[in-house]
Amino acid sequence: MSETQTKPHAESKSGEFIETVKLSPEEEAARKRRNLMIALGLFTFIALVFVTTVVRMSSNYNAGA
Repeated sequence: MSETQTKPHAESKSGEFIETVKLSPEEEAARKRRNLMIALGLFTFIALVFVTTVVRMSSNYNAGA
C-alpha cells in the first residue's frame, strides 16, 4: 500500500494541511497506462464524430445539387 504523507500546502495562509500520497512505481505505471487509454478513447470518439459529420454533410450537399 502507498505511504501517506501530510504536509502544509505551499499556498495556504491559514496553516491547512493537505494529505498527499506517494505512489509506487507500479502505481505510476498503471496511472500512465490508464491516462493513455482515456486519451485514446477520447481521440477515437472525436474522430468518429468528425467522420460522421463530414459524411452527413457531404450526403446533404450531394442531395441538394
